[in-house]
Amino acid sequence: MSNESVKISVLMPVYNTHPYELRAAIESILNQTFADFEFIIINDGSTDNNIDEVVYSFSDERIKYLKNETNLKLIATLNKGIDHSAGKYIARIDADDYCAPERLEKQFNYMEEHPDIGVLGTLFEFVPNNFNWEQITGIDELNSCIRYIPGCLLHSSAMIRKSILRENRIYYDKNCLHAEDFKMWSDITRFSKAALLPEILTYYRISNDGICASNRRFQNKMLMCIALENMIKDFECDKDLMYNALEKFKHDIPLPAGEYDYVKNFLSEVKNKINANIPDKLHERISVYIDAILNHFYNEEDAPVVSVLMSVYNARENELRQSVESILNQTFTDFEFIIINDGSTNNVEEVILSYNDKRIRYYKNETNLKIIASVNRGLKLCRGKYIARLDADDYSAPARLEKQVAYMEAHPNVGGLGTFFKRLHTGEEVHLPTKIQDVTLLTRYVKGCISNPSGMIRRSVIVENNLEYNKGCLHAEDFKFWADLSYYSDLAVIPEVLTFIRSHEDGVSKSNKAYQNKMVIVVLLDNIIKDFECDKNYLYSILIKYIKGLPISGQELDAMGMHFVRVIRCLLPKVSDIYKPVVKHYILSILRHFIVEKE
Repeated sequence: MSNESVKISVLMPVYNTHPYELRAAIESILNQTFADFEFIIINDGSTDNNIDEVVYSFSDERIKYLKNETNLKLIATLNKGIDHSAGKYIARIDADDYCAPERLEKQFNYMEEHPDIGVLGTLFEFVPNNFNWEQITGIDELNSCIRYIPGCLLHSSAMIRKSILRENRIYYDKNCLHAEDFKMWSDITRFSKAALLPEILTYYRISNDGICASNRRFQNKMLMCIALENMIKDFECDKDLMYNALEKFKHDIPLPAGEYDYVKNFLSEVKNKINANIPDKLHERISVYIDAILNHFYNEEDAPVVSVLMSVYNARENELRQSVESILNQTFTDFEFIIINDGSTNNVEEVILSYNDKRIRYYKNETNLKIIASVNRGLKLCRGKYIARLDADDYSAPARLEKQVAYMEAHPNVGGLGTFFKRLHTGEEVHLPTKIQDVTLLTRYVKGCISNPSGMIRRSVIVENNLEYNKGCLHAEDFKFWADLSYYSDLAVIPEVLTFIRSHEDGVSKSNKAYQNKMVIVVLLDNIIKDFECDKNYLYSILIKYIKGLPISGQELDAMGMHFVRVIRCLLPKVSDIYKPVVKHYILSILRHFIVEKE
């Protein structure tokens, strides 16, 4: 690759662009009044064979056509283009946009006359022309804003001084998906200035299926993260506190009141300092965007009473709608509804976004994290005094939240609260222990004393004790969670059917029943060993053998059996008479499981 063998390298990635739009883009470059350029076109693994046909139809030596074997995505392809460029300047053009014939000539002349400019955009017009976007043309005003509000310089109109990239090792940041241009301008303007030619020289097509349109929510958050990081770098503040707040902002974690107040004051000061350097007509634009950033912070002080938490993966539409609507129609209304789409491949997102209710906070995992990691993410997002759980195929009675909140308010010692529930596939109503002492004790040693989809949790208990669903207890994570919670607070159950639960033949628990049963036994044995006097090292060694599937000797089986008998004798006086047979039967059934393993 020669060093600046041409004046301009025009860089255009292509992925499955409509042939008509691609041809218009290419022709708009080849017909430029400025001719000393190379035209780097990179086919980013398109599956549309028409791309090759369109590019090869142009017989022009200035075209350098590169092809990625696979779809590397936009950022990696742009960086590949930078590495292949030979020009003094790099001009960007998207494959569905086009530019005026004199664009390159006017940009080149301006850059030659202004060596302090590192990136130069132009005014642009939307195609179709049904938008009005006021652009900032003054150099001082532009450079006062470009790192703090996106959209100041259209990517497809940009010309970049390559020496700035080379000397400062600047590339498009792979961590800024869908906001890579805003991050690039932020980086360039730390070493030079930006400018905008006050003339329409670029034509920008609006695409309904474009990258930004289909990922608008993620893109907006990424843009705000970049702007906020720039503010932290550029303005005086408590850097440690603000970077910590930025991390919480990225993951939607609520800020304590003191931190939130600091962030609020900092952003107000930033707004005032920026507005002092720009015309009054731009003040509203700056103010609106910075206020939007603040509004995306969650303040624990303004939190609702309840956070309803639901993780969804490929739920059936009718069941998901019934579940969502059962929450939105609650008689108790002071709640936020956190719904996490755990990388679903069906129409889950479409269903959730069809509800126009401000109480819904929707999040999407980029990949399927599985239930434990997804719910634990949700626990960190919750701001409410109480967290109500619900699965995406179950639903709640209208008064569920109201009755659970009233109970929790009246019983500050209770950290977890379930309800009776109904199995929809059989019509059976399941009545559970209700007395606090019974529920709290039995939850550690008998599975199912609290149904997870019916549960309400006092958030302060899990925050103060760093509790979450245990990733090492797959398919038994709910039993482990409620058992763990019982060591830090009392548990109870409302004696009323307020939750309705489905069981699917293809459900996780059903298809992994043997493994689930084993994990439940492991959790129960761990509790039995740690909670009662015994030779803990010896019994844990037996438990480890069980986990690994190793042979258990008759002597070891006798030792475990004797401990089980002692545990039963200790527990029976502490539970209501009605549950004494349940305790005895359940714990002895675990011993029988060991006998089967031995055989």
